[in-house]
Amino acid sequence: MNDIVLRAEGISFSYDKAPFIDDLSFCIKKGEMISILGENGSGKTTLMHILSGALKPKGGRVLFEEKDIFGISLKQRAKKIAAVYQNTKTNFPFSCFEIVSMGIYPHKAPFERMNRADVDFITKIMKLTRTYCFCNKKITELSGGERQRVILAKALVQKPELLFLDEAVSNLDIASRIRFISLLKKICEENNMTVIMIVHDLSSAFEYSHKIMAMKNGRMLYFDESKKLINEEFFKSVFGVKADIYSNDRFFIHSIC
Repeated sequence: MNDIVLRAEGISFSYDKAPFIDDLSFCIKKGEMISILGENGSGKTTLMHILSGALKPKGGRVLFEEKDIFGISLKQRAKKIAAVYQNTKTNFPFSCFEIVSMGIYPHKAPFERMNRADVDFITKIMKLTRTYCFCNKKITELSGGERQRVILAKALVQKPELLFLDEAVSNLDIASRIRFISLLKKICEENNMTVIMIVHDLSSAFEYSHKIMAMKNGRMLYFDESKKLINEEFFKSVFGVKADIYSNDRFFIHSIC
């Protein structure tokens, strides 16, 4: 049985004549939690947009379950792939329950109503993400972090096999961020869901991710198991900083190089 969920084959992209991302190839397995790290402008978001099918590469291809992602209809993609971005706009005054319920739509026929099992599942996810307390509130009444939690709950209701998060937890407070990332790790392990996320919180990335991908100037410098990358050279080459490494796989960044 093939356990590869996403395969990049020689993908390249440019915003002008000069290549920005050039000839990247790698595979991501089902059930993995991947963090993409790198400085601002390193190509993280561009790469994620290509992998999720939001941006077409200039060269190469992206395969989702061994099919070219651009050969899969948007409706079929929505049944298996979800993406959440930082500061998702929600200007319409829907209730939070209505917003989260939208995640079930890709799995329903046109005009098909939700059933009891759908409502129970939505309620379960809202409780797990601690958004059920906002159930009847208008999403426009919530703070930025609270709104983002509702949008994240909607993505989980979508039951994705592959979930992309582009700095989607950045607005959450520390406790909410830890709860949500640990919940994702649990879902990955129990349901074989794959998560690819861009994060700036290095501690959370190394603590919860199975693997780390590090980008710099459009190139992939590293892609390996998290613990294997906790070394001085990694932090120096990716971020230009000095870090002390401790025996319990902990690190402390203390200065720039």
